[in-house]
Amino acid sequence: MNNFEGLHISQNRLTDPKSDRDVLMDLYNAINGHNWKRKTNWGSDAPISKWEGVNTDSSGRVMELNLQENQLTGMIPAALGSLKKLKGTSKNCSMETLPKIIYANHAKI
Repeated sequence: MNNFEGLHISQNRLTDPKSDRDVLMDLYNAINGHNWKRKTNWGSDAPISKWEGVNTDSSGRVMELNLQENQLTGMIPAALGSLKKLKGTSKNCSMETLPKIIYANHAKI
């Protein structure tokens, strides 16, 4: 089963730059995060590297998301394209892999 079947990309334009934490919370709120099975530390004061399914680089920037098994639905916020270090999602994390990793990472959403 594809866990991203009900997702769509929001066409809202980005305004102010957001922190990776803010972008992840936008994602969490937009795609049914309160109902996820795997959401340890999401929305907490813990570093985002401690949030379940989030892998970061040494400077704390999001590099990979592993959101499988969370029955994601909703609109993927355009702000996800501002995660400049995001390189991918872990295996089986598709919906055509978070729309081709937000259009090859920033083809200007």
